[in-house]
Amino acid sequence: MSFSITDFLKKMKFGEIQSFQNVSVFPLFSSLEERTSYITLSQALESNSIHIGEIDHGGSVPELIVENSSDKPVLLLDGEELQGAKQNRVLNTTVLVKEHSKVVIPVSCTEQGRWDYNSNHFSDSGVVMARSARLKKNMSVSDSIRHGDAFRSDQGEVWYEIHKMSSKRNFQSPTSAMRDVFEHSEKEMDDYMEVFDLQEGQKGMVIGINGKIAGLDHISSAEAFASLHDKLLKSYIMDALVEGKAKVRIVEKEMAEKFLYSIGDATETVHPSVSLGDDHRYESEKLVASALVNKSELIHLAAFPVEDKRSSRNRNEQYIAGYASRRGFRSSNGSEE
Repeated sequence: MSFSITDFLKKMKFGEIQSFQNVSVFPLFSSLEERTSYITLSQALESNSIHIGEIDHGGSVPELIVENSSDKPVLLLDGEELQGAKQNRVLNTTVLVKEHSKVVIPVSCTEQGRWDYNSNHFSDSGVVMARSARLKKNMSVSDSIRHGDAFRSDQGEVWYEIHKMSSKRNFQSPTSAMRDVFEHSEKEMDDYMEVFDLQEGQKGMVIGINGKIAGLDHISSAEAFASLHDKLLKSYIMDALVEGKAKVRIVEKEMAEKFLYSIGDATETVHPSVSLGDDHRYESEKLVASALVNKSELIHLAAFPVEDKRSSRNRNEQYIAGYASRRGFRSSNGSEE
């Protein structure tokens, strides 16, 4: 059976809107059967069935090694942050790590000011990359795939987006760590989190910020989504805090439905994943999306609207060059240039 994104989207059902200040959330449900059984990163770490480390003692910024000793595949989510070893990283794309296997995963650095061991292996940082940075990362990864460079991100742009977020939150981490900005904003985030309850059977959500669609995440398993709900929601709330409140704060259901179904009109390309399944990419003038599909079942879908596909890094080349020279960009083997 072949996979059809259009057929999948037709099976989505919207729940009642949840809103607080400048954030709107539409829970997503589906009656699709959950055929692939897997566990999340946090569940795998709790059972001590996954080990994530540097690719070797010297380390490589864009790669990590994962060993899954579980009897089930482990879902590592696009934008999910790993904390420890020589520096914190985020997943460049969603990966379903096969049971009893070892695989190299593509990552980006989210802690520019550290390149020394603070632990021998990685743990769950409790953070998914902020929505705006995740969007820019996904755009650069899709561009890399088009040019045959696997799942590589524009690392300079990732650092720039984290620095921009930090500046707008009036906070500077000692190591320019993304996670530190989230911790600094924890109290304000908690005010939002009290309102947005996980619904029974919920598998995803469409999020709006300041009256505009901000993005969508959907996961095939309601249990897995429950494990990831808070982390994913906070990644959008961070953007809401950075943007501040606008006059129009509520997103209408029709806007959410229009965005969801527009994914089916985007151009689709399919690429082998680094472990189980295939990585599907969707692009149009108005959105970018990625999906992990395993045996015709959509495991994870992430989609973001775009207003301007030009790289923010390109628009700010002079600033970034100065920032890079001050901080020192690391090469792929971790040394400073």
